[in-house]
Amino acid sequence: GSSTDIPSPTIEVFPEEKEIIVTAQGIGSAGAGPFRRFVRRWTWDPGTGSFLPSADEFLPSPFRVHVLHDADQEVKNRNFSQALELYSQVIEDVSLQDWADPATEAVILGAYASFRLIHTHLLIVDPESAQTAYTNLIANYPSGSLGNDFAQMGEAFWTQYQASNDIVSACITAQ
Repeated sequence: GSSTDIPSPTIEVFPEEKEIIVTAQGIGSAGAGPFRRFVRRWTWDPGTGSFLPSADEFLPSPFRVHVLHDADQEVKNRNFSQALELYSQVIEDVSLQDWADPATEAVILGAYASFRLIHTHLLIVDPESAQTAYTNLIANYPSGSLGNDFAQMGEAFWTQYQASNDIVSACITAQ
């Protein structure tokens, strides 16, 4: 495998473990958004007589948008408790960093995470918590406010879900 796609790498070689670890430290490109550090490991495979790379492992990030991506990934991985925790962190954790326009970004990403809480609670068959998440989304992002687009999506989603009891059709309606 190659490491030419890894920006500003640091390389560690562990001969006894027969492992090479390359950590992407990032680039300072204003147009690229906040960089997410990641690690790629190459481990010796005696069967092939070569070092084989692992999948990239993203490192913890102080950026709100990365925590949001992690939450979405946890839903895909069906780790719903972890997803709920991360969505709540996006909404509530003032220590998370925002990138381009901190005040606007925090509100918009918080609104999206609030919308995703509804969906995630329904996936774990917790309609009471989904109702609470929906009520909070509508209350926190009223008409004309920043983030209201996600409240409108939430309203479309919730209305369809209440009528059909079907998450897929509710998602299609929200889209």
